[in-house]
Amino acid sequence: MQILNREYDPAVPVTALTPHPANPRRGNVPMISESIAANGFVGACVAQKSTGFILAGNHRYRAAVANGGEAVPVIWVDVDDDAATKILLADNRTNDVAGYDNEGLLALLESVAALETGLGGTGYTDEDMSALIAAVGVPGFDIPEEKNANALERNLANLFGAAGLTGGAAAEAEPTGAASPGDAPASPANGSGEDSTPPPQTSHVRMLQVFVANDKWDGFLAQLATIQKKFGLANNSDAVLHAAELVSEWEASAAG
Repeated sequence: MQILNREYDPAVPVTALTPHPANPRRGNVPMISESIAANGFVGACVAQKSTGFILAGNHRYRAAVANGGEAVPVIWVDVDDDAATKILLADNRTNDVAGYDNEGLLALLESVAALETGLGGTGYTDEDMSALIAAVGVPGFDIPEEKNANALERNLANLFGAAGLTGGAAAEAEPTGAASPGDAPASPANGSGEDSTPPPQTSHVRMLQVFVANDKWDGFLAQLATIQKKFGLANNSDAVLHAAELVSEWEASAAG
């Protein structure tokens, strides 16, 4: 393996460098700037010693300048123009053809998303993570293409079983305005003994409080996200309700 004649300088003034004029790559400078602001300037630019042209790290350099940086670390390489062009092209192309282990990526994102700082500085957003969850799928939860009641019921059982949900783990709230057992009866308003007090107003919404074990929480949310994506639902409540409705509908279909 050939090791190029090179020289490292930890603080080269940005005025001594020039983004390569022939670089065809168009990078996302704002995203790189966000990463630098969150994580600092990592690594070094690679530049041709005879010209000061940057061969690798052109957009990192631009982001550093945009963030007010006055100097950046540089690895100088002493090569001719033809070799410099090949280094520039190879740096771009080897990134183009790279891929991801999506399950491994999702695991990393989930671990970072749990931090106090969240995904900031990674280049990923919550929307990116949701799309990845939908693409990867959740082991043990695959919505069948055909309406197979047994398969769907088994998948939904996995969903709620993975969350650690049992009959004793949920409590249904009383409707708003309903009388509690300790309330005193209303006093009659006239001699007929009839109560003229208006009946309490009840809510059209009931609340179901769900308790999920800490070690099941991330998987539970990921599975709910899969349901939301599959059926175009707006939130976790809709996902839980839709899952329950599907089980009932498809059980009835299978029984018929």
